[in-house]
Amino acid sequence: TDNKISYLNKLPNNYTVSHIIVVNNKMWVSSLGGGLFSIEGNLVKNYGKEYGIFNNMISGLISDHEKNIWFSTIGSGTYIINTKKIQTLTTNNGITDNLIHTVYEDSKNNIWIGTAYKGIDKISSNGELIHFEKENGLSDNSINSICEDSQGRVWIGTQNNGISIINKDKIEYYNDPILSDKTIKSIFKDSKNNIWIGTLKGLYKIINDS
Repeated sequence: TDNKISYLNKLPNNYTVSHIIVVNNKMWVSSLGGGLFSIEGNLVKNYGKEYGIFNNMISGLISDHEKNIWFSTIGSGTYIINTKKIQTLTTNNGITDNLIHTVYEDSKNNIWIGTAYKGIDKISSNGELIHFEKENGLSDNSINSICEDSQGRVWIGTQNNGISIINKDKIEYYNDPILSDKTIKSIFKDSKNNIWIGTLKGLYKIINDS
C-alpha cells in the first residue's frame, strides 16, 4: 500500500514537537516553544493565555489513570487538565521547583515530577509529597527520564550521573560498567519487561531474566 504524508499547518511550524498522546480519541501534542494543542477531528485547539497557561515550553506530557492530562513546563511548574478545570502545581503550592523536565505516573497512581536542577518529587495518591535529591541519596539532581520496572521499582535517568533506582522510597545507584555514558536521556520498559536506556552515546538494553 502507498502511504501518504501530509503536513498539519494548524500547528506552529518552527518549534520542536516533544510529545504526542491520545486520550479518548483526542490527540494531545506538546511542543518546546509552541505550547500545548489538542486535535479532535479537524478541530485544533491551542491551550494558551486564555486558559491561564503562559509558558509554551512543554517538557513532559502524560495521561493519568483518571485520564487527566498532566504536562510539565520549563519555568512554570506542572499543569493538570481535567473535564472541569485546569490546575497548576508550582513552588507556591508544594513542589520543589518550577523548572520541570519530565512527569510520570506509576502503577500505584503516584505522580513523579523530575526537575531540571533540584531532584524529583513523588506525589502519592493521597496527596503526600516526598522529595528525593542528592543530599538523601539521588545520584544527580538533574532529571531527564522516569520509568517503573516490572518489580515496581522506579528508575530515574539523570543528566550527569547515570541511573538511580527508587524502591519503596529507598534509593540505590545502578552501577554497571557496560553503561559507561552517565547522561541518560530516556528509559523505557517494553512488553517483555526489558528496560531500554537511551544515552548520548547510544542505546542499551537490560534483559529481564525473571
